[in-house]
Amino acid sequence: MANPEHLELLLKRTEDWNKWRRFKSNITPDLTNANLQGVHLRGVNLAEANLKGANLENTNLEDANFRKANLQGTNFQKADLSWTDLHSTNLKEANLTETNLTGANLESSEIIEVCFREANLR
Repeated sequence: MANPEHLELLLKRTEDWNKWRRFKSNITPDLTNANLQGVHLRGVNLAEANLKGANLENTNLEDANFRKANLQGTNFQKADLSWTDLHSTNLKEANLTETNLTGANLESSEIIEVCFREANLR
């Protein structure tokens, strides 16, 4: 389960979340199994966060930072991940069906049993 305080803060405003991340850089956000379906999180800093099993379907994550995050089993179906930093992430068993990955950085990511059906990988 996600940490309720982390989830509540993330759902308020992206600017508030990113400010909290700058001042609390020693905390690893726990958003395990969080339901963030359809939420607007453009430019959000989720570096090193645990989003294992989270639902991010139809979520706007354009220009987000997921560097070194745990995204195992995360559902990104129809999400906008354009220009997103996914460097060194764990994407094992993630669902990226119909996801926009235009310009996304997947360098050094663990991509095992990932579904890219109809994803835009330009």
